Amino acid sequence: MTTTHRVLHFVPDQGATLRTVDNTLQAHQELVGGLIEPITLHADPRRQGELTLVVNEEGMNLDLPVGWAWPLSLRPIFGSFFVARSQDDRTEGLGFVDLLDVDIPHVCHLFGFEQDELLPDEEG
Repeated sequence: MTTTHRVLHFVPDQGATLRTVDNTLQAHQELVGGLIEPITLHADPRRQGELTLVVNEEGMNLDLPVGWAWPLSLRPIFGSFFVARSQDDRTEGLGFVDLLDVDIPHVCHLFGFEQDELLPDEEG
């Protein structure tokens, strides 16, 4: 298990940042502001693992602002969230590893912006 990993962190009305964060439950909960709920975005058999969206499990109940509304989706994302790569073997730690360089433009495209629109990481 890696002690840190790269994620794309999205904050409502602020934008997205490519960040390196501690690979701990506490750090992940801080990013989303509460309990985490991982949701598989994309499993790619050509690459290790899968892209995983990590949201605040109670975001709607906590009345957090809408962080993202998927077109044609019945369930928007409430509050801050992040996208990480999950490793295949979830027996090691939390199962998150660095986003690959090829993941970053793909994730940016999924959320409707360009990679050069990423904000600088003020925290790391």
